[in-house]
Amino acid sequence: MKYFLIIFSLILYNSEASSWNIFEKTAILLAVPIVIDQYFDNSLNEESDLDKKFNVLSKHYDKNYEKNYYVNIKKRSDLLLYLEATEVLNNYGN
Repeated sequence: MKYFLIIFSLILYNSEASSWNIFEKTAILLAVPIVIDQYFDNSLNEESDLDKKFNVLSKHYDKNYEKNYYVNIKKRSDLLLYLEATEVLNNYGN
């Protein structure tokens, strides 16, 4: 890039007479590296952070969870655990 600017500046600032004034030559000299940098910029081809987060969430929600409506409660402690889990899930939904 540095060599390109040197060559380009030598072409623009030659000693021949031209209709371009110093302002136009300077504007072109400053604009060309910006345009080249934007043209060869590959950051737009990469996936953004928002897209990555969306893909993670969509993979999570796309999983098909098997719903087990039958609850095997044999002891009183199992009943307490089941009731506590349902209470937490009901509170999570609100």
